[in-house]
Amino acid sequence: GLYKCQLDQTKCMARQTQRGRQDWIRLIFTVDVPGMDNVIACAGRNFVLDANVGSDLRNFLEQWLGEQFFAQRSNSEFDIDTLIGTEGVIELTHFYGDNNDRPYVNIAAVHPAGSIKTSEVKPKSVAPKITIK
Repeated sequence: GLYKCQLDQTKCMARQTQRGRQDWIRLIFTVDVPGMDNVIACAGRNFVLDANVGSDLRNFLEQWLGEQFFAQRSNSEFDIDTLIGTEGVIELTHFYGDNNDRPYVNIAAVHPAGSIKTSEVKPKSVAPKITIK
């Protein structure tokens, strides 16, 4: 579904790969899911810390913030934590596994705030109660 979101935090981490140490970043979004008022819904996605043209992180950020975001910052350093608090519309997909009670949530994309109509939760149908004797 599509939901309003806001970048809540970033986490940097290092991973050991066959090519040696690799720096990664996790972007964590709070998600405004109608009907989940008493829960802080979050979704995160990991990226190799690489903002070069064609990288997964750059493609993700360009879809969310626009191509001008990088054009305006060409040949300069950028602190990604300055994006904390930036809003958007998050596109989530869910995968259900055989052994999991909860679905795996995947961030497919984040779009600019207000660019797409967000999902509304439909009321769940209530099954009638039965008595087993």
